[in-house]
Amino acid sequence: MRKSLSADGQPLSEEATREHIRQAVEHWQQRGFGFWVFRRRSDAGFIGRGGLKTYRIDGKEVVGLAYAVLSGYWNQGLATEMGAASLEAGFGRLGFPEIASWALPGNLASQRVMGKLGLRYERDFEFAGLLHRFYRLVTADWRGYHGAGREEDA
Repeated sequence: MRKSLSADGQPLSEEATREHIRQAVEHWQQRGFGFWVFRRRSDAGFIGRGGLKTYRIDGKEVVGLAYAVLSGYWNQGLATEMGAASLEAGFGRLGFPEIASWALPGNLASQRVMGKLGLRYERDFEFAGLLHRFYRLVTADWRGYHGAGREEDA
């Protein structure tokens, strides 16, 4: 089982890990939201991380949806569940007008998750020096999608 959530699957250095944690804590302190750790209910074992974070894209501040699940938990709907919880926080509690997400072109699983969550593909763009697929969801579409999902569950 892959034990890393890095893009290349390799463990991050201790220094890089500490810097990611420092940035995450700073984001929470400044913005009041950020990433969460997701764990198994049975024994609190780590499954992945996800949440919302602000990014600078094309000179504008964008609220980005992120999710990452250890490979041993792929294809169980957990990334979709993490994303849905994050969208609920972003739209339902924090009142964001829109939330975006992006993935590498070859990451079809992540693109499927974005589609299941109601995000719509807009364009390809460069992020962190790599080509990504950019998706967006606006409040009105989330409310319609969210409301439909609730009715189906009733």
